[in-house]
Amino acid sequence: MSPGVRALIALAIGSYLLFRTGPGALLCLFPGLLRQKAAPGDEHPPEMDPPPAAKLTPTLGTLGFVRLGVRRELFPLGASALSYDYFNAAEKTYASVYMADRTQPRLYFFTPYDGGASVLTADHKRPGAVNDGYYLAGGLVRAAPEQVWAAHKRQMTAMEDTGRDRVALGTLEDRIASARLWATGVGKREVRSRNLTALFSAAVAMLVIYVSLASLPFRHLAEAFVRR
Repeated sequence: MSPGVRALIALAIGSYLLFRTGPGALLCLFPGLLRQKAAPGDEHPPEMDPPPAAKLTPTLGTLGFVRLGVRRELFPLGASALSYDYFNAAEKTYASVYMADRTQPRLYFFTPYDGGASVLTADHKRPGAVNDGYYLAGGLVRAAPEQVWAAHKRQMTAMEDTGRDRVALGTLEDRIASARLWATGVGKREVRSRNLTALFSAAVAMLVIYVSLASLPFRHLAEAFVRR
């Protein structure tokens, strides 16, 4: 195999890797690029929810949560993910369900407070955070929704002991606004940490692309073209 062919293969691999990891790398550098928008209700009615996610609806109902709608998280370069959002009016708390893959739903409870503070408790692994009076977060891996909700309420009590007030309005628009505030505020560190691997991979991909381009025989090709 000639050096030129090897360089082209490496260039193709590096380009593919950069394409796959580029959105995560950008989020690691600029968490504010994570955007939110409401998904059209006629395109995402409750009966169209993925069955694994829909199975959580009755349980959330017994905990006092009603469905708000569907929120689309928009990542850089066009990728997106759907979040199925609920609200507990008595507790001024949101619940969100999203699909980790085709069969695995993930649930978390989110309570926004005044001043950009918040409490977040999930049924899966997340970076923990203990910043009294500003941010309390964590995950109970494979815990039942009732257990996660009980843990979340304990964290809410701890937050309110510092004098904070719950500020959720219970609309999909407010859920979108609070998600934006989280990504650029208390959640910025988490967005960066979970995309750190993507940033490293994108840097490696760019290095591979640079070396591949430097190895291509552009000078010889140019000389051959001129001779023609």
